Amino acid sequence: MSEIGDLGELARRARQLAPGSGTGTGSELERIGTAGTQGGVEPSAPTGPDRGPVPRIGLVLSGGGAKGAYHVGVLEYLASVGTRLHAIAGASIGALNGAVIAGSDSLDAAAAHLAEVWDEVGRLGPAGSLSREDRDENTLEQLARLPSRLTHPAVSPQHLERLVAEHVDPGRLRTGTPIWVSAFPAMEGVDPLNRWGWAVDVVRSRLGASVEWLHLNGLSDHDCRQAVLASAALPLILPPRRLNGRLYRDGGLADNTPAGALVRHAGCDIVIVVHLSRGSTWDAHDFPGTSMIEIRPRRPLAPAGPGGDMTGMLDFSPHRLRRLRAQGRADTAAILDPLAETLHSVTALRSAEAAMLAALAGLDGLDGLDE
Repeated sequence: MSEIGDLGELARRARQLAPGSGTGTGSELERIGTAGTQGGVEPSAPTGPDRGPVPRIGLVLSGGGAKGAYHVGVLEYLASVGTRLHAIAGASIGALNGAVIAGSDSLDAAAAHLAEVWDEVGRLGPAGSLSREDRDENTLEQLARLPSRLTHPAVSPQHLERLVAEHVDPGRLRTGTPIWVSAFPAMEGVDPLNRWGWAVDVVRSRLGASVEWLHLNGLSDHDCRQAVLASAALPLILPPRRLNGRLYRDGGLADNTPAGALVRHAGCDIVIVVHLSRGSTWDAHDFPGTSMIEIRPRRPLAPAGPGGDMTGMLDFSPHRLRRLRAQGRADTAAILDPLAETLHSVTALRSAEAAMLAALAGLDGLDGLDE
């Protein structure tokens, strides 16, 4: 074989080793984060030469009521370092926050919009919050304030509907970042008076009943907003929502961290998972083919005590929301700052690799000159 023939053969081998070619062993860069099998009818991720040099990054936002203010700080950090998100998944309050992000023109705009939403929530009233900002409430204080927090405007169906109507734009979502939200299908017909159906569904969720991932981008205006409200329909506090003839409750019942939606449908190389609890039982090892970066609170987001979890979800006092926002940014910086240089190096190496493969593939026309 001539020298030109050797180049042609090298071009063919380059195409075989290219990401997504389905042959060869691939590069080390591809093994950093190859997503799981595509499925469903949602748009699939690009593969092969169209994949591009930039790793596909997904963001997962867990549910947790008022603790969702933590997401604002996370997003502010991601925007400050120029992160590009390719897909989003959320549960409960993470579904609402995610929908706001997905419909924004840029991550900077998304961070500003999300901060505006939570500032609005904070202005609804302190709900008996402490005057001091430097300590958590003790058990007696939590119990004393619980009745007023259960009736706080932020957890009223009417306010949540208005918040979604004003800040979730289905038209922008149709051309925005792909987003999936988890929602739990309710069992109907077991409680004619609609008093205890929620308890049945809580038990079902603990016994392994399946959740659904709703793809917001392809839904009608009404169904899109209903899907967000369904994902956030916390049992006993907020009513279930009907979508396409089915009744749904809070997605956090069975999948509070819907990373699986991004692995299955979005083809992400890297998924940033934001937890709102230090003790979340979610396990990144369930997704061996995808690089998972977990952001867990370094300090608990809810006070200690038997009522701490409920207080953490229902305390929408302005000073607490500000504290959660600041902690979200600080925790994200502590986790991602050491990884930033590595991620930039991966992107640069993948860009160089893509350029080399494209140049070699262009030599394919020389194949006919083989001797």
